[in-house]
Amino acid sequence: KPVEVFPVQEYLSGHLPYLYQNNALFDRFQCAASPDGNAFATGSYSNRTIIQERKASAIALTAAGPPPSASSPSKSDIPIKVTPSISKLDFNTTKFNEKVLLTAWHPKEHIVAVSGMTRLDVYQKKKILAS
Repeated sequence: KPVEVFPVQEYLSGHLPYLYQNNALFDRFQCAASPDGNAFATGSYSNRTIIQERKASAIALTAAGPPPSASSPSKSDIPIKVTPSISKLDFNTTKFNEKVLLTAWHPKEHIVAVSGMTRLDVYQKKKILAS
Protein backbone atom coordinates (compact mmCIF):
# COMPACT_ATOMS: atom_id res chain seq x y z
CA LYS A 1 0.00 0.00 0.00
CA PRO A 2 1.46 3.42 -0.95
CA VAL A 3 2.33 5.88 1.79
CA GLU A 4 1.20 8.88 -0.34
CA VAL A 5 -0.35 9.28 -3.78
CA PHE A 6 -0.01 12.40 -5.96
CA PRO A 7 -2.32 12.58 -9.03
CA VAL A 8 0.15 14.34 -11.35
CA GLN A 9 -1.29 13.11 -14.68
CA GLU A 10 -4.94 13.29 -13.60
CA TYR A 11 -5.96 15.44 -16.58
CA LEU A 12 -5.21 12.45 -18.83
CA SER A 13 -7.28 9.87 -16.93
CA GLY A 14 -10.51 10.31 -18.88
CA HIS A 15 -8.75 9.94 -22.23
CA LEU A 16 -7.18 6.48 -22.06
CA PRO A 17 -8.73 5.25 -25.36
CA TYR A 18 -7.22 8.23 -27.20
CA LEU A 19 -3.82 7.63 -25.59
CA TYR A 20 -3.99 3.96 -26.58
CA GLN A 21 -4.94 4.72 -30.21
CA ASN A 22 -2.03 7.17 -30.50
CA ASN A 23 0.56 4.85 -28.92
CA ALA A 24 0.95 7.21 -25.97
CA LEU A 25 -0.53 4.91 -23.34
CA PHE A 26 2.83 3.24 -22.73
CA ASP A 27 4.94 6.41 -22.42
CA ARG A 28 6.97 6.29 -19.21
CA PHE A 29 7.86 9.51 -17.44
CA GLN A 30 10.65 9.32 -14.89
CA CYS A 31 10.15 10.71 -11.41
CA ALA A 32 12.82 12.37 -9.26
CA ALA A 33 12.72 13.37 -5.59
CA SER A 34 14.20 16.50 -4.04
CA PRO A 35 17.12 16.07 -1.60
CA ASP A 36 14.86 16.60 1.41
CA GLY A 37 12.09 14.37 0.03
CA ASN A 38 9.50 17.15 0.18
CA ALA A 39 9.04 17.58 -3.57
CA PHE A 40 8.89 15.38 -6.64
CA ALA A 41 9.32 16.13 -10.34
CA THR A 42 8.15 14.24 -13.38
CA GLY A 43 7.74 14.90 -17.07
CA SER A 44 4.61 15.08 -19.16
CA TYR A 45 3.38 15.98 -22.62
CA SER A 46 3.72 19.43 -24.27
CA ASN A 47 7.27 19.62 -22.86
CA ARG A 48 5.85 20.07 -19.37
CA THR A 49 7.67 19.37 -16.15
CA ILE A 50 5.39 18.83 -13.17
CA ILE A 51 6.71 19.61 -9.70
CA GLN A 52 4.65 18.39 -6.76
CA GLU A 53 5.47 19.57 -3.26
CA ARG A 54 4.18 17.29 -0.53
CA LYS A 55 2.26 20.02 1.28
CA ALA A 56 1.18 22.14 -1.70
CA SER A 57 -0.53 21.75 -5.03
CA ALA A 58 1.53 20.80 -8.03
CA ILE A 59 2.72 23.27 -10.64
CA ALA A 60 3.52 22.65 -14.29
CA LEU A 61 6.51 24.27 -15.99
CA THR A 62 6.74 24.64 -19.75
CA ALA A 63 9.76 26.05 -21.56
CA ALA A 64 8.09 28.73 -23.65
CA GLY A 65 10.98 29.63 -25.91
CA PRO A 66 13.32 27.96 -28.34
CA PRO A 67 16.21 25.88 -27.01
CA PRO A 68 19.33 27.90 -26.15
CA SER A 69 21.97 28.19 -28.83
CA ALA A 70 24.85 25.72 -28.77
CA SER A 71 27.36 28.57 -28.46
CA SER A 72 26.05 29.83 -25.11
CA PRO A 73 23.71 27.29 -23.48
CA SER A 74 24.33 28.45 -19.90
CA LYS A 75 23.74 32.15 -20.61
CA SER A 76 20.42 31.87 -22.42
CA ASP A 77 17.32 32.91 -20.52
CA ILE A 78 14.40 30.82 -21.73
CA PRO A 79 10.99 32.18 -20.77
CA ILE A 80 9.11 29.73 -18.58
CA LYS A 81 5.36 29.42 -18.42
CA VAL A 82 4.21 28.39 -14.95
CA THR A 83 0.78 26.79 -14.56
CA PRO A 84 0.00 27.22 -10.86
CA SER A 85 -2.27 24.20 -10.69
CA ILE A 86 -2.07 21.04 -12.77
CA SER A 87 -5.85 20.77 -12.55
CA LYS A 88 -5.90 23.66 -15.08
CA LEU A 89 -4.02 21.67 -17.74
CA ASP A 90 -6.16 21.14 -20.82
CA PHE A 91 -6.17 17.78 -22.59
CA ASN A 92 -7.36 19.37 -25.85
CA THR A 93 -4.23 21.52 -26.19
CA THR A 94 -1.79 18.77 -25.19
CA LYS A 95 0.97 18.03 -27.71
CA PHE A 96 1.64 14.29 -27.47
CA ASN A 97 4.71 14.40 -29.71
CA GLU A 98 6.50 16.77 -27.29
CA LYS A 99 7.44 14.86 -24.13
CA VAL A 100 9.69 15.27 -21.14
CA LEU A 101 10.67 11.67 -20.38
CA LEU A 102 13.86 12.00 -18.31
CA THR A 103 14.04 13.79 -14.96
CA ALA A 104 16.90 14.13 -12.48
CA TRP A 105 17.11 16.14 -9.26
CA HIS A 106 20.46 17.40 -7.96
CA PRO A 107 21.40 15.42 -4.81
CA LYS A 108 21.98 18.53 -2.64
CA GLU A 109 20.33 21.52 -4.35
CA HIS A 110 16.84 22.33 -5.60
CA ILE A 111 17.88 22.00 -9.23
CA VAL A 112 15.99 19.77 -11.67
CA ALA A 113 17.26 18.68 -15.08
CA VAL A 114 14.68 17.43 -17.57
CA SER A 115 15.09 16.16 -21.09
CA GLY A 116 12.72 15.83 -23.98
CA MET A 117 13.37 14.82 -27.55
CA THR A 118 15.78 17.59 -28.56
CA ARG A 119 16.54 19.64 -25.46
CA LEU A 120 17.80 19.57 -21.90
CA ASP A 121 16.29 22.16 -19.55
CA VAL A 122 17.55 22.93 -16.06
CA TYR A 123 15.26 24.58 -13.51
CA GLN A 124 16.26 26.05 -10.17
CA LYS A 125 13.61 26.62 -7.50
CA LYS A 126 14.61 30.10 -6.45
CA LYS A 127 14.42 31.31 -10.05
CA ILE A 128 11.06 29.83 -11.02
CA LEU A 129 8.98 29.95 -7.86
CA ALA A 130 9.97 33.32 -6.45
CA SER A 131 7.12 35.81 -6.50
